[in-house]
Amino acid sequence: MAAHQRATDRFFVMSRLSSVLVIVLALALPAVAAEKPGPGATDLEIVDSAFGRVVQRTYLFGGGRLPTDPWGRPLPRPRGAPPPQVVLQREAYVLVRNVGARDVESVEWSFVFYSDAKREMAVARYAFNSKERIKPGEMKFLAVVVKEAAPTSFDSVTISRIRFTDGTSVVPVAPSR
Repeated sequence: MAAHQRATDRFFVMSRLSSVLVIVLALALPAVAAEKPGPGATDLEIVDSAFGRVVQRTYLFGGGRLPTDPWGRPLPRPRGAPPPQVVLQREAYVLVRNVGARDVESVEWSFVFYSDAKREMAVARYAFNSKERIKPGEMKFLAVVVKEAAPTSFDSVTISRIRFTDGTSVVPVAPSR
């Protein structure tokens, strides 16, 4: 009788454990499914990119801005005046095309700079998050202001995560540019 009771107790404990396991899996699987890379993980195509591109020049002298011509070049300064200080505004950008079927809400992307053309050793890495809605078939510039020029000419741009308007996100498996 005692052996039958122990077997019944084990069956009861195992059935409770399996019920708990089913509940935990039911709660965890939707979160895991939203993050996994899959066949639709190449929803964005990188068309072009640049880092440290000068988008604006400001010429400062004394207490204000130096007058410029319509093309942004400074007008001649008076004789004996010190040269103006040039302030550059730079940006990093990536031009992407949404080749998928869903609307993109935001994109996490990064520039990685390498010491040589073989891309064996990373010198610097800059990560960005651009909240920009990109509809299917649409092309957009994702741009951010940066303080310096590119440390080397050997770079690659990668998209590390794409978030969609339906609340899901993917980690792309497409090659970097």
